[in-house]
Amino acid sequence: MTLKTHISGAVVLLAFVFAARAEPVSAEVEKARAHLSEGEYAESIRVLKPLVEAGEPAAMNAMGFHLDNGYGVTKDSRAAAEYYRKAAEQGNAVAQFNLAAMLKKGRGLGVPRDDRMAAVWFRKAAEHGDSDAQFELGSMYREGRGVPSDAVSAYAWLALAASADSADKEAARSLDEVSKVMTPALFSEGKRLAATWKPNEPLAASRLKPVSVDALTAAFVDRVIHQTKQAVGNRNWPDAQSAQSQATAFPARPDMQPGRTTCNTKCLNGACYRTYDDGRMVQFHAKQKWNPLNNQFEWDSGTC
Repeated sequence: MTLKTHISGAVVLLAFVFAARAEPVSAEVEKARAHLSEGEYAESIRVLKPLVEAGEPAAMNAMGFHLDNGYGVTKDSRAAAEYYRKAAEQGNAVAQFNLAAMLKKGRGLGVPRDDRMAAVWFRKAAEHGDSDAQFELGSMYREGRGVPSDAVSAYAWLALAASADSADKEAARSLDEVSKVMTPALFSEGKRLAATWKPNEPLAASRLKPVSVDALTAAFVDRVIHQTKQAVGNRNWPDAQSAQSQATAFPARPDMQPGRTTCNTKCLNGACYRTYDDGRMVQFHAKQKWNPLNNQFEWDSGTC
C-alpha cells in the first residue's frame, strides 16, 4: 500500500492507493500504514517517528501524509512538503509524486503553486515508472503548464500511463484526444518515444521540433471545416465552434500496419465518420443494402 496524493483536474483528493508497483518498504513502515488505514493515527505516528529519525524515505513519505491530512497531528502543509521533499530527494517515487501534486495545486502561503517544480518532480516519479506521474506529466506537456507544450512528449507520457496495469480511463481518453490532432510524423515519433522508454531512464529526445497541442488542435478544426465545406459545398458549412464539436464525432486514429491501410469508422443512422491511420478524416453516408437474413435494409459503411 502506498500513501499518495491523487489529482483530478483542479481538485486534489487525498486517498489510500493500493498500487501494484508499490516500492519495497520495511515491516515497520507497513505496520504504521496498517495502523493508519485502521484510523489508529497516534499509533501509526509512534511507529513512524524512529524510522523518520533514521531517515527512511518511505517513513518520511508516510509522515508527510499524516501532516498533509491532519491525521493524528495538526495539519501542516509546509511540514508535509518538507517530509515529502526529503523522501523524494532519496528517490522515493511516491514522495516525488506527492510533492509534485502539492506544488501543482499549491497550499496557500505554506506551499505556493509552482508549475515548473511540479513538472520536475512528476518527471522524476514518471521515470521511475509511476503511471499517475506519467499521466500528470503528459497532461502538463499537453497544456503547456510548467513545461513548453509539446505534442510528442505529451503523447509519449500519456501512452505510457494508458498502458499501465493500473491505468484509468482518463489516461486513455487524453491519449485519444491528443493523437487525434497530431500529424502522422508527430504521431509516429510519439509512439517511438513511448516504445523505446525503459524504467528508471529519461524519455529519449524527440527528433522533431516541438509543436504545441493548441496549435495542432486549431489546425485540426480548420481541416474539419475545410472537409465539411467540400462535402456540402458553400451551403451551411459550420463555424469553428460547430466544427470542433463535429470533430469529436470522429473515432480515434488506428495504429499503422505494414502493407495495409487501417481505419476506424463510427456511424449513426447512416452518417459515418472515418479516421485513417495517417490521420485523414472522412465524413460520408453509408449505403443501404438489403439483408435477406432478416428481410430488411441495413446500413453498410464499406471497408477502408
